[in-house]
Amino acid sequence: MRKLFVVPVAAMLALSFAGLGLAQDRPAEKPAAPQAMPAEKPAAKAKAKSAKGEVVSVDPAAQTLVVKVKDKEWSFAVEQKAAKALADLKVGDHVRVSYTEVDGKLTAKSVRKAKMAAKESAPKQ
Repeated sequence: MRKLFVVPVAAMLALSFAGLGLAQDRPAEKPAAPQAMPAEKPAAKAKAKSAKGEVVSVDPAAQTLVVKVKDKEWSFAVEQKAAKALADLKVGDHVRVSYTEVDGKLTAKSVRKAKMAAKESAPKQ
């Protein structure tokens, strides 16, 4: 009779310890060690775009250019290499600007005077 009592109690005891082992919290994962950030992270190369429009304002000293493109004014910061062209520009000139856009900021890579379209160059009567 004693064996009939000991075997079920031993089985229940074994199952209860197994259940406790499964219910145990897992140790928290160690957070990854913070990696040292490089001084300047190389940005993904922005795709070059171009726009054609009329010069609204030009500031060679500040290396900025504002161009009216399809009834909207776009402000460009001009790279050092392209800044030489700003000295030859005046308000009303038609230009083609090759630029990149990074974080919403337009940066002109090159600025060239553009030829006016035939309908624009013909005097209106």
